[in-house]
Amino acid sequence: FGLVLPPPMACASQLPRAGSPYGELLTWAMGDSSERHDVEDEAGRRGLSAGGAMDQIEDEMEALALSSSVARKAAAAERQAKQATLLSTAIEQAFPVPAPRSVSGGRAQITDAYGRRACAKVEHVIIGGEGVTLAFVAVPASNTASSAAAKETERRLAHAILVWCSKHVARLVVAGAEEDGSGKSLRRAGRSFFKEAQATALRDHPKLAKCAAACTLVLCAVNHSRGEVTTCHLGTCVAVLASRTAFGQRASPPTLLSRNHRVQDCAAERARVEKSGGCLAHTASQDGQPRGPLLIWPGGHETARCIGSLGTGRSGLLLPTPSCSTVPLPAGQCDLLLASASVLDEIDVSAAFALIRRAPCAQSAAQLLIEAVAVQRRSYLQGDQSGRLQPRRLSACAVLRVGASHAAGRSRAPLKPSALHGKSRWDRTTDATPQDSAFSSGAATPSVSPPP
Repeated sequence: FGLVLPPPMACASQLPRAGSPYGELLTWAMGDSSERHDVEDEAGRRGLSAGGAMDQIEDEMEALALSSSVARKAAAAERQAKQATLLSTAIEQAFPVPAPRSVSGGRAQITDAYGRRACAKVEHVIIGGEGVTLAFVAVPASNTASSAAAKETERRLAHAILVWCSKHVARLVVAGAEEDGSGKSLRRAGRSFFKEAQATALRDHPKLAKCAAACTLVLCAVNHSRGEVTTCHLGTCVAVLASRTAFGQRASPPTLLSRNHRVQDCAAERARVEKSGGCLAHTASQDGQPRGPLLIWPGGHETARCIGSLGTGRSGLLLPTPSCSTVPLPAGQCDLLLASASVLDEIDVSAAFALIRRAPCAQSAAQLLIEAVAVQRRSYLQGDQSGRLQPRRLSACAVLRVGASHAAGRSRAPLKPSALHGKSRWDRTTDATPQDSAFSSGAATPSVSPPP
């Protein structure tokens, strides 16, 4: 009949069904002559030609082959998904996610004899579904060469900068992190906050171009889930981390999280200031002898790393870019101290953490530390004729008390002092002198006995 048959089929399961019209046509093509005549009559009655019937048979066979290929791909995808699920389960069992660390905070500050105020703040936020505690301490930068009238203007401008930073620090850090609580993201958010603070200060206070009003600050972000602390720091404020030990056990050495930006103690900062056109010198006594720490002139500033203006007219002298770092928290309980330089200039760092460990909570620890700083004799100036003493320098601190990690079997490398910054002059030895300390202002540090 002029019918061209397709090549032999691979398996009987791919043949057209017997009850279908294509199955009848196939029977007609392969069967005896009587059956072919019957099927031919039936095909003619249905209006189907032999060639058209075979085309439909080939189409059905292609559809069957395509469905078989889709089924094989679906089975392979299912196997891959099952393997990925098993692998994920094995990883979670081998490396369990640690429970979030508990963090409590406290803050305290005192004003100085000139009415200047510091700022200390502790706030809990959520970044990318992870709990983060932000601790922030900022103080006005010291300036020894201004007149009484200029000091009042500088005090108001510095206070305005502190208020703005305190009000917007949490919002800007959360926005800058972009729903990512990692250390890299928090460091980027910290730099963005410092940059925005400097731009806003210059835009909102045009008087900064002619007077010296600036503040130094330190910002720490403790991620509860990841068990790490990110520090962004400018100027003389410090951040120190120390592990809590049981009674009678020897305490591990504290870890300095911030760099010292004083020109008295930082060779790199001295080189940068001199390259930018600043002059470094000590103040002179009545007999012409140098005294006190090394300062930046004009202005008599301890540091050029701050937010605001130094009033020198040299735009490159002030650098508002912070130093940033991220370190893991110790596995056990630990305390994090953020403080103005005046706190650790008055009290040795080991004595400060001894006071913090004795306090029942973080808020009590901050208040106890500030009270211990205030009772130091060097902290006061003789007041009016009534004999009342006034604080020489303002002081502020924030204390974070971090609970122990609850991840069983999870090991951490021991935290080394100044691991990020190399060898530090801040590390104390048994025969250290006050000049060997990065927290020292050049004067002898008296011994401190904790209050009863």
